[in-house]
Amino acid sequence: MNHWQYEYLWGSPSLTWLMAAGVIAVLTASFAVIWRQLWPITAGTVVMALVRLAGFMLIMLLLLQPSVIRVETSEIAPHTAILLDTSGSMGVVDKDHDKTRLQLAKSALDASKLIQVLGEKSKLSVFEFSSGLSKIKTESIGRIEKATGTSTSLGLPISQVRDTFKGDELAGVVIFSDGRDNTGIDPLTAAKQLKAPIFTVGFGRKKEKEEKVKEQDLAIVAVAHDKRLVVGHKTDVTVSVSSKGFAARSVPVELVLDGQVLATSVVALSPDRPERQVTMTLKAQAPGQFVYVVRVPPDPAEGNKANNEKPVPVFVTDPVARVLYVEARPRWEFKFVSRVLSAYKNVEHTSVVRMGPDRSIIQGSKPAAAARIAPMPPAQLQQLKAVIIGDVPKSFFTPRQIATIAALVEQGSAVMLLGGQDSFGPDGFAGTPLAPMMPAQLLGRASYTERRFGVELTAEGKAHPAFQNVEHDWSKAPDLISLVGVGELKPGATVLMRTSDNQQQPVVIVHRYGRGKVVMVLTDCTWRWKLGMAEGGTNVDLQTIFWRQLISWMMPEQEAEKEKQSVQLIADKLQYELNEQVKLTISALDAEGSPAPRAKVICHIYAPDGKVIEQAASYGKMAGGGEGQAEGFTAAFTTYTSGKYKVVATATADGIDLGRDELSFVVGDTSVEMNETDPNRELLEKIAKASRGQYCKGNYYEPANAGQIARDIVIKTKKNTWQKTEEVWNEWWVFIAIVALACTEWITRRLMQLE
Repeated sequence: MNHWQYEYLWGSPSLTWLMAAGVIAVLTASFAVIWRQLWPITAGTVVMALVRLAGFMLIMLLLLQPSVIRVETSEIAPHTAILLDTSGSMGVVDKDHDKTRLQLAKSALDASKLIQVLGEKSKLSVFEFSSGLSKIKTESIGRIEKATGTSTSLGLPISQVRDTFKGDELAGVVIFSDGRDNTGIDPLTAAKQLKAPIFTVGFGRKKEKEEKVKEQDLAIVAVAHDKRLVVGHKTDVTVSVSSKGFAARSVPVELVLDGQVLATSVVALSPDRPERQVTMTLKAQAPGQFVYVVRVPPDPAEGNKANNEKPVPVFVTDPVARVLYVEARPRWEFKFVSRVLSAYKNVEHTSVVRMGPDRSIIQGSKPAAAARIAPMPPAQLQQLKAVIIGDVPKSFFTPRQIATIAALVEQGSAVMLLGGQDSFGPDGFAGTPLAPMMPAQLLGRASYTERRFGVELTAEGKAHPAFQNVEHDWSKAPDLISLVGVGELKPGATVLMRTSDNQQQPVVIVHRYGRGKVVMVLTDCTWRWKLGMAEGGTNVDLQTIFWRQLISWMMPEQEAEKEKQSVQLIADKLQYELNEQVKLTISALDAEGSPAPRAKVICHIYAPDGKVIEQAASYGKMAGGGEGQAEGFTAAFTTYTSGKYKVVATATADGIDLGRDELSFVVGDTSVEMNETDPNRELLEKIAKASRGQYCKGNYYEPANAGQIARDIVIKTKKNTWQKTEEVWNEWWVFIAIVALACTEWITRRLMQLE
């Protein structure tokens, strides 16, 4: 819809119209002056008259400055939401039925055509939920085959819907559920706060008392164990097992990791003593964060098999530093680097020279351990603190071995890549998972050159922990005779040593990657420092010093105290309940190994539903306070959904990265969902009433019952009207018209031979 309005150029209508009258008078006078020239009437005189008239109209347009106002109206539809319960209890097949509650809910949703009807009338969003809300596409509902949620919270998804549509018009929410609610916030409070009607559709059938009496169930009731262990140490795992509805029997109990049974025991249960404890021994085999499982094999007569197992989260540390050094052939570097490794008392090293497909030379401080590590199975690689890769092609490793080594660096280990024609050549590690973590770009082509050059520590190298205590003069070291080239340095990389000639090419480059360290040594002839000491005029064994300093810096627990983990993250537990507060403690040390109270510490919390929460830590006294209480960084957050959480803490000070640490923990009991599976239709009805909605009793035989909801939800569209003013006179065509009229008059005058 359009209408016109006028803008007056001179500020007042009278002045504008006066000017318009003046223009008319001038045009009239001009016609009177040229009238005799235009007589008699011809085609040319008509053109002249029309040109003058058109010019008059354009001048009036510019004086009056008219504009048109466009009024546009649109209708805005409100939002609606459908919530589908996918918790474990929705997987129950009730008596006299051959479909699960989830399957029946999907059938009711499909038969009611709610998605189609609400989608046409409103902006429809579909979610699935158990302990938290997850948005799904309507076409993916059919692909939801199993109800796998380990707990049910009706209140949390309702509150999340409120937050999702905050500020928008929400016409109604439809919930398909059995009404089980075993964790999270109060659903009735959440329903009242939603400020939108909730329409609930209930599924499931309550068991009769006789059925419950006859129920048979074996369950893991509780597990007690040490949460933190040292590799090789043992701990007792005490398991409480219960029996219901079975006669006296011996029940086997298993301790499992990744499907492998590590320990077994047996507990005798009877109707007179339905619950007893059994103790098994857990021996930590490797460092890392593990989730063991204790379980009792399910009996075919059991209706609830979800409570037959419980997770056992354990964090395993390893005080022993294990190092692997590999080469493809014997060379001087291998001899001398192996000697340096052998000199460490607290290092278990394994050196492997692969002479051929079936022939290898294996050396190590512990022959039995070296024999296990030499084939490089991933389980053994994961125990390493450092890997030194000599002049070998990428084919020396399998893709899985390379991926495992790369993951080690992320987790806190170190990798050193030594210069050579294979390791830095066309068949080197460019394009592998190791390439992104190198401190400089790998060229992926031949870059090995032979020339003589001296070396020197850079200013950064002299201050770096690897060489800051070394006072020897590297200018007296014998010249090296080989060097490999690399591409650009990565951000955060540090050149510790370079050539002392005009080219100043890097010889040693280091940086931190993830929680680990990476070193590139771009030469393969440091042996000259050992064999050619006389040539340099020094008796100092610079070659041994060089390798010992670099390897010591690589190791997390060696001579350099300043290189101990600078950021440490600790949680008060390894397992929490839903909506329980998690208290985190973080310690941060600067480059000198001193506390860094002014550091910026950020915790990133990776939740089971895929969300990432950023939490800043604050510095102060630890929990408990009091005189002499230790100080550090603390942070806290509240769990909101069940599953495994991961927390990563990073610390920076004055733009310098101090390091990072991470941990994982479990929220919720995976067996709580199936402890009671009877539907709670009364709760669904209360939720509907609390929100001024309605409760619809789902009928197994007439699932279209839910279709009534589409008629009960009041969907009102809002009209949104706005105006847009467009100036008619201030357009490009006005200028073109003026020029065209002037040209037309000039041409006409020329043709009529007028002045």
